[in-house]
Amino acid sequence: MTTQALFREDAYLRECDAVVTRVGDDGVELDRTVFYPHGGGQAGDSGFLTTADGVQLRVVDARKAKRDDATPDDALHVIDPAGDWRNKLAVGTAVRAQIDWDRRYRHMRSTLRRTYFAPSSSNWSMGAASRTTTRGSISR
Repeated sequence: MTTQALFREDAYLRECDAVVTRVGDDGVELDRTVFYPHGGGQAGDSGFLTTADGVQLRVVDARKAKRDDATPDDALHVIDPAGDWRNKLAVGTAVRAQIDWDRRYRHMRSTLRRTYFAPSSSNWSMGAASRTTTRGSISR
């Protein structure tokens, strides 16, 4: 079953209800998620999964699932190993997934700055002429 990647539809969505679909040694996969997995220059989200009975489990990272049949939207929610989460989460467990919004927003802004506002230049030479371009300007 492919994870519904809600962060692709709305990057400002902070939480969602979900159901655990897989349990592994280092975390769980959900049927839907707001957690952005590490990739594309942006760190994975962290936050919490909260069970119906109010148990809050810390998600320390979100990564792309590595199983053979995983799709790009399948995310592994890495749970804090200090917590006793394996006894609290099983396939079919309903949870509320909540990201650390302040951290996500900092990463979004940082990625935007690096992508669109970082200085860029390229050098090339053609025979005796050497030129440098910086954001559309040409100098000799």
